Amino acid sequence: MTFTVHFVNANFEFQSKILSTISVPENHSTLNLKICIVEIITNWRLMGKVAYVGGAHIVKAVADAGLCHVRCFAHTLNPVVKGAIEKTTLSTTVPKMS
Repeated sequence: MTFTVHFVNANFEFQSKILSTISVPENHSTLNLKICIVEIITNWRLMGKVAYVGGAHIVKAVADAGLCHVRCFAHTLNPVVKGAIEKTTLSTTVPKMS
């Protein structure tokens, strides 16, 4: 499992950094994911400062660890954009560009 951090620096520039990559036991149960998440957050002294959403097991593990849970905007927007692209055809796009 890889943990990344996203933030805006003092110059208002978006930054992304990898904090840690650790091996998850072969059973990716909520309990095992929670243990890994808490380990990384504790090592980086980020308890109470972290919010992230991934797949369903990650969401449950984060909730079970008592961490703040905020849905990622990019993960929310992505299916909307994909759906719009799939419904847009060349015949509907070209007249709009004229």
